[in-house]
Amino acid sequence: MEKARPVIACVYRTGKEYNASHVYALRDMCAKHIPGHDFVCLSNVEDLDCKTIPLLHRFHGWWSKMELFRIPGPVLYFDLDTIIRGPIDTTIFADKDFVIMRDVYRGPRNPKAMQSSVMYWGGDMSWLYKKFLTDPEECPGGDQEYIEKNVEVA
Repeated sequence: MEKARPVIACVYRTGKEYNASHVYALRDMCAKHIPGHDFVCLSNVEDLDCKTIPLLHRFHGWWSKMELFRIPGPVLYFDLDTIIRGPIDTTIFADKDFVIMRDVYRGPRNPKAMQSSVMYWGGDMSWLYKKFLTDPEECPGGDQEYIEKNVEVA
């Protein structure tokens, strides 16, 4: 049985350095280099020119990214400042439960440091979102350190 193709997701929350043009640039790069996938943006903006999922909370800064885990996998996530320069074969993730970048900045001090600008999950990660809702200020190091503390990655 063939696994479902991942949804490609991003998060856009107004009030910071990003705007709708960043969403459209990422959407267009994904359409060019990862064709045939659905693109969705979690956002507090209703009139974006792409499929959107409303943000349910007013989390500040990067914490809005935690709402991504409401979406059942497979999901491939990119930050809005991601540049995709060539084809990405999403089948490389097909047998993975969770994939995240290693943090190149914190990595020398912490080999398990995670960098959440690119993530993939194949199944239900809603438990992480629900856990975050119980104590949204638990981790002062941001979403990346929160994910590090709560998700085991081989």
